[in-house]
Amino acid sequence: MNKLSTALCFLLPLTLASGEPQEEVQSSAQSEKAPAQDEKTVKAVRTQNPVYIDGELTEMDWYGSDLKKDFIQYAPVNGDSATEKTAFLILYDDENLYLGVYVAEQNPSSVMGALRRKDDMALSDYIWLYIDTENRGRSGYKFGVNPSGVRYDGYISNDDEVDYSWDGIWDVKVRRDYGNQFDDKATRRIGWTAEFRIPFSTLQYDKNKTEEWGINITRFKGSTFEQMWWKSKEVTEPGLVSHFGKITGISNIKTTGKFEILPGSILTAKSEEFESESALIGSSRLHYNISSDFKYDITTSTRLEASVNPDFGQAEVDPAVLNLSAYETYFPEKRTFFVNGADIFATPFQLFYSRRIGRTTYEGNIVPINVAGKLTGKSGNTTFGVISALTEAKDERGNTAFLIGRAKRSFNKGNTNFGILFTHMNDLDSSKTPLAIGFDWGHQLFNNQFVFSGQYAQSKIDALTGEGIMFHFAKIGGRHWNFSLDADLRDKNFNIDALG
Repeated sequence: MNKLSTALCFLLPLTLASGEPQEEVQSSAQSEKAPAQDEKTVKAVRTQNPVYIDGELTEMDWYGSDLKKDFIQYAPVNGDSATEKTAFLILYDDENLYLGVYVAEQNPSSVMGALRRKDDMALSDYIWLYIDTENRGRSGYKFGVNPSGVRYDGYISNDDEVDYSWDGIWDVKVRRDYGNQFDDKATRRIGWTAEFRIPFSTLQYDKNKTEEWGINITRFKGSTFEQMWWKSKEVTEPGLVSHFGKITGISNIKTTGKFEILPGSILTAKSEEFESESALIGSSRLHYNISSDFKYDITTSTRLEASVNPDFGQAEVDPAVLNLSAYETYFPEKRTFFVNGADIFATPFQLFYSRRIGRTTYEGNIVPINVAGKLTGKSGNTTFGVISALTEAKDERGNTAFLIGRAKRSFNKGNTNFGILFTHMNDLDSSKTPLAIGFDWGHQLFNNQFVFSGQYAQSKIDALTGEGIMFHFAKIGGRHWNFSLDADLRDKNFNIDALG
């Protein structure tokens, strides 16, 4: 690194430090109340030069971007100035969004960076990036990293419900710099940096509405449990995405359709020995399976996926559970094909439980999926999704076709929504064709402090038709007290077990 680059790499940290002793800075930060949290905006600066994701933030373009360092405590003292300095900058090019974060530390020995598997959280320091590409305050993406480079990501729906089973394609690198403990100036540069690269192809967005998105950057300090947010809110206020700041300046990015294909094959050998009346007989079998997954982004907000003879060997195995109750155990979905876009099909009555497709038979064998397809997307205020699958016969189960459809529309700036979901299963080797249909709604009122939601559903198996209705009314924000009232009414013929 030449002298110019060396000097530049210290420019950003120096903007975070004052010339006063550290003890005085910390005391002042703790005693001063932070300014009111009005609307906050950061401008993304276009770069024409390559950005190398190495965690060092030494590219020239970083020093011409919009530096933001006004972080506020969310906890433990909500609304106070942060006790540590944090700053971030944002760049973008035709294909990627870049975030650079500098995390200052007055006591470097307090930095916590637990080494864990991806998405396996532990007590540690974190930097989180939140992006709301719809800019409606209802859904978004979450990306995080700790000082050891362990990554985390998830998808946020219904303002604050995070699904960490979502996995996106992105990159981040961190660099820890302890400086010279005996150099008074260097001690103010002690900390760590994080450099994110988020491809636009990982996000779903309206190509005509990129000028303003929702965004927030937060920091968690594990040693003190302090949460520092760039755009903070009161603890009593409900929601998460609805309180984001804004990112502006993104324009003329590539929106061409992206096509992905992932071929695969598995070869297995099985050997068996059994004893007959005359001799010990052995047999061996060779089995192979060729599979392929396809993804095509029809638009920046609509995706078509297909899978032929899918192999889910990479999915995490379910934990062993001893269930002595009269009810079955519901395991979370871990197969990538069904995880992506799962929030679209969620309703109060769980009419669709994706683990029913390719379920295990009573003999313990997994029912293979021959082919499956999925279309998900958004058009304006309408979200939609369709899943179709065909499984082969196995043990007591015959060839079965599945069809699931979903549409949901929001109104009133996302505070009101109505949706419909239907499920249909057709056992091709029998006359059973269970189906279900449901109508759901949700409404937030009085500054989103109250929520009223519910669903009416019908099921039909052969000649038996059943009905069910569910209501939920709750106070989820405000001071002093909250409450929740729920009602769940079903008649004896209501049965959604085929796909729910």
